[in-house]
Amino acid sequence: MKILSTAALLGLGAIGFGGWYKFNSLKPKTLREYLEWQGLKVDIEEDNTWTAILEENKGIANRAINKESLDISDVKKWCSEQLVKEDYGSVKEYASVLCVDNLKKVRSKIIQKYGKDRIDKLLKQDEDYKVAYVFRKHIVGFLSLIGHQPPTTSEDGEDNDNLEDAKIKFKEWCEGSLEKEVDESLVSNVLSLCTPKKFKTIKELVSQNGEELLTDPQYSSELNAKYEAIKNYDSWKAEKKGTLEEWCKEYEAQPFSDKDVFTKIYPKFRFRCVKTK
Repeated sequence: MKILSTAALLGLGAIGFGGWYKFNSLKPKTLREYLEWQGLKVDIEEDNTWTAILEENKGIANRAINKESLDISDVKKWCSEQLVKEDYGSVKEYASVLCVDNLKKVRSKIIQKYGKDRIDKLLKQDEDYKVAYVFRKHIVGFLSLIGHQPPTTSEDGEDNDNLEDAKIKFKEWCEGSLEKEVDESLVSNVLSLCTPKKFKTIKELVSQNGEELLTDPQYSSELNAKYEAIKNYDSWKAEKKGTLEEWCKEYEAQPFSDKDVFTKIYPKFRFRCVKTK
């Protein structure tokens, strides 16, 4: 058996030491380096992003910072203190969600892009859900998206859609979507479909459209002409609502969240009570 010389042994030792040095020089020294080594974005400047991080990870933040009532300044301070640490084993899991831009939920992504106020402006009230539904139900793919299938229209043209059932499905979809994993198309759909309409009643919609009502005194002659034109219609006689002005004023305050307002009353109202441009 050939005995290695002392010089050869020293050479092997040098190679081993060199490998050990190379490994340790690559190993992240600080928590910041460790997180960046994981491919995570550490440098966060926008307050909206910090707000989104805290909203998504309140429980984790409370445990990491050991404080019940937190705001983003607490999280910023904690991260700033931790990121420079070389002994970070006990906090790296907390930091990997609190100190990096790696949001997981649709809700958080909306907060990051548009601020927390944008979440507050989404649909909340049942009435608003119903109004938004009746104006969006005809969008291609909307009904299948929210998982609602209205009953087919009866032979006499009666709309059998149940607004209460529709509202429940719509609300479940909007609220559930906020908690789903980030998907840009889902973010876009939530923002466009789950935002309230800017009106609730017939009169508010007419006003939003920049239109005028024939019940305005300056259009009394046009209102009278409209009455003369419809007074012998069977549809008018069947309602027996007195004068046309009384009918218009009664129905202008009708909310679209009530059954048949969108499908039956609103078309009649437009014809009878809205000034033609």
